[in-house]
Amino acid sequence: MMTYLESLAGDAALLDVFQAFPQLWRPVIEYHERLLRQSTAFSAAESELIAAYVSGLNRCEYCRQIHAAVAERLGVPKGLVDQLLEDVDRAPVSERLKAALRYARQLTLAPAGIVPDAPARVLASGCDSAALHHLVSLTALFNFMNRVVLGLGIEPREDYVESAARRLASDGYLGLLRLLEREGGAG
Repeated sequence: MMTYLESLAGDAALLDVFQAFPQLWRPVIEYHERLLRQSTAFSAAESELIAAYVSGLNRCEYCRQIHAAVAERLGVPKGLVDQLLEDVDRAPVSERLKAALRYARQLTLAPAGIVPDAPARVLASGCDSAALHHLVSLTALFNFMNRVVLGLGIEPREDYVESAARRLASDGYLGLLRLLEREGGAG
């Protein structure tokens, strides 16, 4: 499969899209950093796990694989994302995280069907309003990113998944900004 952007190589990664359109993507990457690394509502590992889970629900293999690998590098047990996608209730995570993931699932798959009881269950699980906002923002961001990736025909390459996961786990999303600047995308 080849990316749908004729201006990019056939095996383009999302980083190639960022580098091709740095003005558009710089604020989105900064938002990733704030949401996935600087928030106190969920740990970085939990945030990456939620990102991978939402991506799995959307069948976006590129994002699911990368963010699952990042979550694992940050301490999440290997294979946990797949367990969660199979059955949140039986997965070995806290009740707080289960409630958050159930809400992320509903927000991803049936957002028009959300009723007040759904966010109330998240709040009752031990999340506060800041955590609920974080969860909704994270879920929305990855629904957006999944549609960009799927819409541009970007597919995972095993060698890239590992290097991207290593980079994101060690440098966060600010490392992507440094790559944009280094590649001449500062303008």
